Amino acid sequence: AKMGGWEWRLFYVGDLRAQFVQFATLSLTSMEAHGPAEDRTDVYVSCSDAVGAKARGGGEADGQIEIKRRTDRKKRGAEKWDKVRVPRPLKSEGSGPDAPGDVLKDVKTLVEPSDWDERTAMEVTALKSRTMYKVHEDRFKGIHVECTLVRVDPEGQVFTSVCLEHKKDPTVIYDVIEAMKLEDFCKDQRIASQLDADGNWMAGSVLGYPEFSMYIARGRLAAQAASQGVPGGPA
Repeated sequence: AKMGGWEWRLFYVGDLRAQFVQFATLSLTSMEAHGPAEDRTDVYVSCSDAVGAKARGGGEADGQIEIKRRTDRKKRGAEKWDKVRVPRPLKSEGSGPDAPGDVLKDVKTLVEPSDWDERTAMEVTALKSRTMYKVHEDRFKGIHVECTLVRVDPEGQVFTSVCLEHKKDPTVIYDVIEAMKLEDFCKDQRIASQLDADGNWMAGSVLGYPEFSMYIARGRLAAQAASQGVPGGPA
């Protein structure tokens, strides 16, 4: 099944969930949680900034790989993604937990060779606790706000991801960002994108999960190089 839509996602270092809700609802008083937090573990594979893959943990998609491909990126950073879920080629359903490297092998058989770099492709295990919010205002109809705690293992690093989604219209996303004054929220803990932003804070801050997985992979390689006394990691 094909899915997709517009996303505008940020990552911050640390657990900022409570601060985010407090900050956002100061300006957007009609924002409220849409159900309880959902906890799950996804195993991502760092393919490229524009192509991501993961084995979803739990739910109806358990035992499938989700491939996500960026098809458009606006000047202010909104990204259009096409997602497709496919059965896992090398692992049958119900065959028990993954061994390290199982997801990596599966994904390698599913993505184009041009989206695969043996050096940076690795598994990124993300333990996630996600809360979805709705904004009850007609002018923001169709918008979904997500705030997720992401713990990356085995390092145990903790991040907060904030995402605004709209199926069809990225301009509604920008309207909500401005209404929320999101530019001013915890700037020092916001992770910068590696992609060309032309000095625009919005574009310079957006990281989808594919680019976030690459950020983790590059960090691991840089740490590995430092521990071996090699100056600098991969560019």
